[in-house]
Amino acid sequence: MAGGAIGAIITTDLAKFLRPDDFFYPLVTISPSDGEKVEEYLAKTRQPTVDIKFQVTNLGPNLHHKWPARQSPWILKPDILAPGVEILAAWVPNRGFTPLGNDYLLTNFEIVSGTSMSSPHMVGIAALLKSAHRDWSSPAIRSAMMTKADNVDNSNGRFIDMTNGTSGTPLDFGAGL
Repeated sequence: MAGGAIGAIITTDLAKFLRPDDFFYPLVTISPSDGEKVEEYLAKTRQPTVDIKFQVTNLGPNLHHKWPARQSPWILKPDILAPGVEILAAWVPNRGFTPLGNDYLLTNFEIVSGTSMSSPHMVGIAALLKSAHRDWSSPAIRSAMMTKADNVDNSNGRFIDMTNGTSGTPLDFGAGL
Protein backbone atom coordinates (compact mmCIF):
# COMPACT_ATOMS: atom_id res chain seq x y z
CA MET A 1 0.00 0.00 0.00
CA ALA A 2 1.07 3.57 -0.53
CA GLY A 3 3.02 5.09 2.34
CA GLY A 4 3.92 1.70 3.82
CA ALA A 5 0.47 1.01 5.31
CA ILE A 6 -0.36 -2.65 5.91
CA GLY A 7 -4.13 -2.24 6.30
CA ALA A 8 -6.97 0.21 5.84
CA ILE A 9 -9.99 1.68 7.57
CA ILE A 10 -12.67 2.55 5.02
CA THR A 11 -15.61 4.81 5.88
CA THR A 12 -18.73 4.01 3.89
CA ASP A 13 -22.47 3.49 4.16
CA LEU A 14 -22.17 0.81 1.47
CA ALA A 15 -20.10 -1.74 3.42
CA LYS A 16 -22.65 -4.52 2.89
CA PHE A 17 -22.01 -4.30 -0.86
CA LEU A 18 -18.22 -4.70 -0.56
CA ARG A 19 -16.70 -8.13 -0.96
CA PRO A 20 -13.63 -9.00 1.13
CA ASP A 21 -12.24 -10.98 -1.82
CA ASP A 22 -11.93 -7.73 -3.79
CA PHE A 23 -9.27 -6.35 -1.45
CA PHE A 24 -5.66 -7.47 -1.22
CA TYR A 25 -4.92 -5.95 2.18
CA PRO A 26 -6.52 -6.27 5.59
CA LEU A 27 -9.29 -3.72 6.04
CA VAL A 28 -12.24 -2.79 8.19
CA THR A 29 -15.27 -0.72 7.17
CA ILE A 30 -16.96 1.75 9.49
CA SER A 31 -19.76 4.28 9.15
CA PRO A 32 -18.91 7.85 8.08
CA SER A 33 -19.88 9.15 11.55
CA ASP A 34 -17.46 6.68 13.18
CA GLY A 35 -14.92 7.68 10.53
CA GLU A 36 -15.10 11.27 11.78
CA LYS A 37 -14.35 10.04 15.31
CA VAL A 38 -11.35 8.06 14.06
CA GLU A 39 -10.10 11.07 12.11
CA GLU A 40 -10.44 13.25 15.23
CA TYR A 41 -8.56 10.61 17.28
CA LEU A 42 -5.75 10.49 14.71
CA ALA A 43 -5.45 14.28 14.71
CA LYS A 44 -5.25 14.50 18.52
CA THR A 45 -3.08 11.45 19.28
CA ARG A 46 0.68 11.41 18.97
CA GLN A 47 1.07 7.62 18.45
CA PRO A 48 -2.37 6.29 17.49
CA THR A 49 -3.08 2.57 17.74
CA VAL A 50 -6.05 0.47 16.74
CA ASP A 51 -7.50 -2.74 18.12
CA ILE A 52 -10.12 -4.47 15.99
CA LYS A 53 -12.30 -7.16 17.53
CA PHE A 54 -14.87 -9.31 15.80
CA GLN A 55 -18.02 -8.88 17.86
CA VAL A 56 -21.01 -9.66 15.67
CA THR A 57 -21.75 -12.13 12.89
CA ASN A 58 -23.28 -10.08 10.12
CA LEU A 59 -26.26 -12.04 8.85
CA GLY A 60 -27.52 -9.00 7.01
CA PRO A 61 -30.69 -8.64 5.02
CA ASN A 62 -28.78 -8.93 1.76
CA LEU A 63 -29.49 -11.57 -0.84
CA HIS A 64 -27.23 -12.31 -3.79
CA HIS A 65 -29.29 -14.60 -6.00
CA LYS A 66 -32.78 -14.28 -7.41
CA TRP A 67 -34.70 -17.54 -7.69
CA PRO A 68 -36.01 -19.48 -9.43
CA ALA A 69 -32.87 -19.80 -11.49
CA ARG A 70 -33.07 -19.26 -15.23
CA GLN A 71 -31.40 -22.64 -15.77
CA SER A 72 -34.12 -24.51 -13.83
CA PRO A 73 -37.21 -22.31 -13.39
CA TRP A 74 -39.33 -25.27 -12.25
CA ILE A 75 -37.25 -25.64 -9.07
CA LEU A 76 -38.02 -23.09 -6.36
CA LYS A 77 -34.90 -22.34 -4.33
CA PRO A 78 -33.59 -21.56 -1.82
CA ASP A 79 -35.34 -23.77 0.71
CA ILE A 80 -33.74 -21.85 3.55
CA LEU A 81 -31.03 -19.22 4.13
CA ALA A 82 -27.86 -19.72 6.17
CA PRO A 83 -25.08 -17.29 7.12
CA GLY A 84 -22.49 -17.42 4.36
CA VAL A 85 -21.19 -13.88 3.84
CA GLU A 86 -18.00 -12.69 5.56
CA ILE A 87 -17.70 -15.69 7.89
CA LEU A 88 -14.64 -15.81 10.15
CA ALA A 89 -13.40 -19.29 9.30
CA ALA A 90 -10.43 -21.48 10.13
CA TRP A 91 -7.70 -21.33 7.48
CA VAL A 92 -4.70 -23.50 6.66
CA PRO A 93 -1.98 -21.78 8.74
CA ASN A 94 0.88 -22.29 6.27
CA ARG A 95 -1.04 -21.24 3.15
CA GLY A 96 -0.96 -17.53 2.39
CA PHE A 97 -4.25 -15.90 1.50
CA THR A 98 -3.79 -12.14 1.43
CA PRO A 99 -0.93 -10.60 -0.61
CA LEU A 100 1.24 -8.37 1.55
CA GLY A 101 4.00 -6.67 -0.39
CA ASN A 102 6.05 -9.38 -2.14
CA ASP A 103 4.77 -12.09 0.21
CA TYR A 104 1.50 -13.38 1.63
CA LEU A 105 -0.06 -12.87 5.04
CA LEU A 106 -0.17 -16.16 6.95
CA THR A 107 -3.05 -16.59 9.37
CA ASN A 108 -5.06 -19.23 11.19
CA PHE A 109 -8.34 -17.50 10.28
CA GLU A 110 -9.76 -15.76 7.22
CA ILE A 111 -12.98 -13.99 6.35
CA VAL A 112 -14.56 -16.04 3.57
CA SER A 113 -17.90 -15.91 1.75
CA GLY A 114 -19.91 -18.41 -0.26
CA THR A 115 -21.89 -21.61 -0.09
CA SER A 116 -18.87 -23.36 1.39
CA MET A 117 -19.43 -21.16 4.44
CA SER A 118 -23.23 -21.47 4.65
CA SER A 119 -23.59 -25.20 4.05
CA PRO A 120 -21.75 -26.22 7.26
CA HIS A 121 -24.35 -24.30 9.26
CA MET A 122 -27.17 -26.29 7.67
CA VAL A 123 -25.35 -29.63 7.88
CA GLY A 124 -24.59 -29.00 11.55
CA ILE A 125 -28.23 -28.28 12.32
CA ALA A 126 -29.31 -31.38 10.40
CA ALA A 127 -26.76 -33.51 12.28
CA LEU A 128 -28.00 -32.20 15.64
CA LEU A 129 -31.60 -32.96 14.68
CA LYS A 130 -30.68 -36.46 13.49
CA SER A 131 -28.80 -37.18 16.73
CA ALA A 132 -31.84 -36.11 18.76
CA HIS A 133 -34.37 -37.88 16.50
CA ARG A 134 -32.65 -40.96 15.07
CA ASP A 135 -35.90 -42.23 13.54
CA TRP A 136 -36.48 -39.08 11.45
CA SER A 137 -36.00 -39.31 7.68
CA SER A 138 -34.10 -36.72 5.65
CA PRO A 139 -37.37 -35.10 4.47
CA ALA A 140 -38.56 -34.88 8.10
CA ILE A 141 -35.33 -33.12 9.11
CA ARG A 142 -35.62 -30.74 6.14
CA SER A 143 -39.24 -29.99 7.07
CA ALA A 144 -38.30 -29.31 10.70
CA MET A 145 -35.56 -26.91 9.65
CA MET A 146 -37.79 -25.06 7.18
CA THR A 147 -40.78 -24.72 9.51
CA LYS A 148 -38.60 -23.32 12.31
CA ALA A 149 -36.76 -20.79 10.12
CA ASP A 150 -37.14 -17.07 10.89
CA ASN A 151 -38.77 -15.10 8.10
CA VAL A 152 -37.29 -11.78 9.26
CA ASP A 153 -33.69 -10.59 9.11
CA ASN A 154 -31.41 -10.08 12.11
CA SER A 155 -32.92 -6.63 12.78
CA ASN A 156 -36.48 -8.08 12.83
CA GLY A 157 -37.17 -6.44 9.47
CA ARG A 158 -38.15 -7.91 6.14
CA PHE A 159 -35.48 -9.46 3.94
CA ILE A 160 -34.45 -6.99 1.24
CA ASP A 161 -33.77 -7.91 -2.38
CA MET A 162 -30.37 -6.31 -3.10
CA THR A 163 -31.04 -6.06 -6.83
CA ASN A 164 -33.86 -3.54 -6.44
CA GLY A 165 -34.04 -2.62 -2.71
CA THR A 166 -37.60 -3.89 -2.28
CA SER A 167 -38.92 -6.42 0.22
CA GLY A 168 -37.89 -9.95 -0.62
CA THR A 169 -40.36 -12.77 -1.21
CA PRO A 170 -40.14 -16.51 -0.46
CA LEU A 171 -38.63 -16.86 -3.95
CA ASP A 172 -35.70 -14.84 -2.55
CA PHE A 173 -35.34 -16.29 0.97
CA GLY A 174 -37.24 -19.60 0.92
CA ALA A 175 -38.64 -20.53 4.32
CA GLY A 176 -36.36 -18.00 6.03
CA LEU A 177 -33.06 -17.88 7.90
